[in-house]
Amino acid sequence: MIKVNNKKTISRIARTTYQANRKRNLLTILAIILTSFLLITVIGIGIQYTQALSRRNLMMSGRDYDIALTEPRPDQIEKVKQLDYIRASGLEVKCAMITQGNGQYSSMVKLFYSDKEGWKKQLLPAFESVKGCFPKNKDEIMLSLDALKELGIQNPTLGMKIPVTYYNITEEEPKTAQEADQSIFTETFTLSGYFKDYTGQSKGFVSKAFYETTGADQTSYGQGYLFLSLKHSLYTQKNISALEKQLNLSDRQILESDPDLIFYYLKTAAGIIFLLFMIFSAGYLFIYNTLYISIAKDIRYFGQLRTLGMTTPQLRHLVYLQAFWNAAGGIPLGLLLGLIMLNQILPQAIRLLDPGDGIKAVHTPLLYGIICLCAGIFSAFTVFISARKPAKIVGECAPMEAVRYTEADLKFQSKRTKAKGSNSIRAMAWRNMFRRKKQTFAILTSFFLVLSLFLIVSILLMEYDSKRVLNTISDSDIALENNTMLREDETQLFTSEKLQKLKSVPGVKNIRTVKTTDICIPYQKEALGGYLKRLFESRMTPGGNYNETMDAYKKDTETMNNMFGSRLVGISETEFDVLNEELGNTLDKTLFLEGKIALLEKNYWVSPKEAVGKNLTFYFPGKSQQMYSVKIAALSNSPASFSGGYNPQIIVSEKFAEKLAGEFPIEVVYADYEKPFSKETEAQIKQIFAGEKRVGFQSKLESYKNMSKTETQIKVFGNGLGLILALLTLMNYFNMMTASVQERSREFAVLESLGMTQKQIRRVLMTEGLGYGVISVLLSLLAGVPLGYVIFHFMNIYGMTFCVPVLKNLLLFMIAFGICALIPPLLYKRMQTGSLVDRIRTSE
Repeated sequence: MIKVNNKKTISRIARTTYQANRKRNLLTILAIILTSFLLITVIGIGIQYTQALSRRNLMMSGRDYDIALTEPRPDQIEKVKQLDYIRASGLEVKCAMITQGNGQYSSMVKLFYSDKEGWKKQLLPAFESVKGCFPKNKDEIMLSLDALKELGIQNPTLGMKIPVTYYNITEEEPKTAQEADQSIFTETFTLSGYFKDYTGQSKGFVSKAFYETTGADQTSYGQGYLFLSLKHSLYTQKNISALEKQLNLSDRQILESDPDLIFYYLKTAAGIIFLLFMIFSAGYLFIYNTLYISIAKDIRYFGQLRTLGMTTPQLRHLVYLQAFWNAAGGIPLGLLLGLIMLNQILPQAIRLLDPGDGIKAVHTPLLYGIICLCAGIFSAFTVFISARKPAKIVGECAPMEAVRYTEADLKFQSKRTKAKGSNSIRAMAWRNMFRRKKQTFAILTSFFLVLSLFLIVSILLMEYDSKRVLNTISDSDIALENNTMLREDETQLFTSEKLQKLKSVPGVKNIRTVKTTDICIPYQKEALGGYLKRLFESRMTPGGNYNETMDAYKKDTETMNNMFGSRLVGISETEFDVLNEELGNTLDKTLFLEGKIALLEKNYWVSPKEAVGKNLTFYFPGKSQQMYSVKIAALSNSPASFSGGYNPQIIVSEKFAEKLAGEFPIEVVYADYEKPFSKETEAQIKQIFAGEKRVGFQSKLESYKNMSKTETQIKVFGNGLGLILALLTLMNYFNMMTASVQERSREFAVLESLGMTQKQIRRVLMTEGLGYGVISVLLSLLAGVPLGYVIFHFMNIYGMTFCVPVLKNLLLFMIAFGICALIPPLLYKRMQTGSLVDRIRTSE
């Protein structure tokens, strides 16, 4: 033997071999390009998908912050600014409430003052769009688009004059028209700017000069908030307790926080890491299989080089050198194409689907660099691993064995055939599927990964579907509010004629009415004593001495009604059905309609739980103090729009309420559509009240229009992720089946010589492919649905029900079946050229 030690000679042989297999190497480079491109695209789209979800959640919260301090004192504000772990702190004070603007009655547009830091660092990042600037002068105002619509302004312009009626907020909002009248003012504001957010709140901002004239105090209950943005958003209850000590909180102050946030982040991170693992696994399988098959075909050639004296290290060096050239040619170009996709093509696609001022993902050069580095390192690592296996085979295989090396094993098949005793098409296909365990594992794993990922992503897309979100957080398609409630000119706007017109609108499924009127609830220790005691001990405390206040309340209920007032809420039969369903249909409808049982309003801070099962007495103020009593069957959310005093509202049937109090105004009408989010139905409903400036609308359709832009991005990113993964798996399957059919070409020729027709061989291959598809789909369902369920609940912030998009995934599975079944026979038909004798000799 001649021992070759010259490195230049090894490099020359490598170049000669590389050039001789130019077509194969070009295909390998193409595979690396595609894999690198797909990996960087998948990572980039995944990041943008996460950003879109974060932006959606941020805009729905209305502010970028982590913790909120209520009623902040000046010394606390100064203390916060000295803390090194606080990134930003913004002060916000609720100072006034608009009750009428531009001639339009309003259901209260809240006006706030915000300092510069809160405006620039916390509010602006949470708005979808902003026109104009923050108010500087006393007569300037900035309003949300929701607030402008509330005031009847559909097309705002900067600098326009808006006459408004408002009242200042001191300690608490007025609870009656008489209280509000004492502090009502009329002024004409100049619109300095307007903004769009997803909070659904009608609000605006005023200048510091105006705020100082209102008498509002940041330390008054419910008026001032100091919003804190941390440098690191993750915190624990221990961190909150430490901050409370540092700020020296007073009795009524609290730090509004979410101590479970760290667990939510950990669960979300675990879900993302798992998805990334599956994505990288799919990419790894594709590039590994491509290179492994490419290099394995040269093993016999490497065996010949061994017989000429080339050593094992030299052969390995030759294999790695060719793999390096393939990687050097494929990885940079794949990364470049991926960057073009992320930076140019994808944004253009989003603009075509969403031509408005949609939310755009932000990618910094550093982020691009990290994405490229991750995708590049992974691709290079995979190329190295892919070359390592055949290089190991070459090094360990004896020269003569390497020369005779082939993956086709007819003896194995014949043994299995004899053992099983069956030569049917289905039996042959089943044996062929599992005769090469590594190939079978790679194909099934690849399909399993992408089908499971697609299933999981489709489930997550359903979680952030705007219509499903709105259907979860809103139980009606539109709410029509009587904005004269709690005013001196309280009017019945929803007459029987108007209600009949609403019912007759095509597309209206049903309407639900809610009536309210003031009531007095005398002190009742057994039913409400525990509730009132806890109320005074809570943050919602009315203030003052508990015993003295209770003595005054017991002595003269009506005088104390401004504090302990309540409202009787009369609901229609259809509204009862909605509330009863929320309670699990536990209430007797007949008893409720007859007035023998009632519901009591839940309270956010303190629950009047002792009242359930007990009778509660009340009377109507200003009339003869005739007492009425109802039995409280359960606690429920109140469907009324306006609140009473500290006592919870009593909810009874509409007919029973009218029986007691006579006719009184409808406060709100809820309408449900036959076809949710119907533009035609909603347009006809609004036409009924055209020109009526005392009716407000809370529309689910309008909210959907606001949210649809982020939904477009989320769907583009999510579906794009699924399609790219599907393309990756399709190429992997095509590549492996091409190699399999090519390697078995002599086997097919031998089968033909024994009498098997090409049609039967194609049927075997089709059955093999279909078998791969069926097994992959079953595995993806067994794993994907449970994993999707877990990840869904990890990231479920809207309390939505779990749902699998059946039609979408069924279509994907049918496509998978078709691809698996059709590709192998098509490849066989294209590759089996020439005479039978030539095909048998080709692999000799």
